[in-house]
Amino acid sequence: MYRLRAFRNTDPPHLAAIWRSQPPQRGVLQPISAPLLEYGVFSKMHFDREGFIVATQDDQPVGFVHAGFGPSEDGNTLDTTLGTTHVLMVQNGDDHESLADDLLAASEQYMRGRGASVLYAGGINPLNSFYLGLYGGSEIPGVLQSDLVLQGACTRAGYRELDQVRIMQCDLARVRPPVSRELRMIKRTTQLMEKIDPA
Repeated sequence: MYRLRAFRNTDPPHLAAIWRSQPPQRGVLQPISAPLLEYGVFSKMHFDREGFIVATQDDQPVGFVHAGFGPSEDGNTLDTTLGTTHVLMVQNGDDHESLADDLLAASEQYMRGRGASVLYAGGINPLNSFYLGLYGGSEIPGVLQSDLVLQGACTRAGYRELDQVRIMQCDLARVRPPVSRELRMIKRTTQLMEKIDPA
């Protein structure tokens, strides 16, 4: 039997272990650590522990979901009319479907309780204030195609796809800069100067 509760300060090592237990997915940083989660999630000023819901079994975390909101138009406050489920993960090997469905329902309940009238899944601009560099790379793309747990829970809950974001990848070790006459001319005429502002 699972029990759902809000985030506690003692959770990050267990949450990192759940994250590391995920099968390899392109776009999900591995291996993750508690300090990386602290940096990318828990240290944000607008992090609400009530929106980070942890599933436990015998007092051990076995899954989690993170619900949140985006900024208001002026960027000074949160706009709680639009909510999103940023991430949903369950311990690899556990019953994914029923636990994932319960976590997503808890996420939706939290967002509706805070006034959300529109619910999204995945972080995408402007609902992308968490997980930068941890999930999806340098620009959070929504729900990754490889994230079968969140994608499956959303499908079963009746979410529909609004758009797709293409993620391109380049092996930097094999990149050869293009050589052209125009680039050579720019290189010859460009000067880099350092100007230190004394003020």
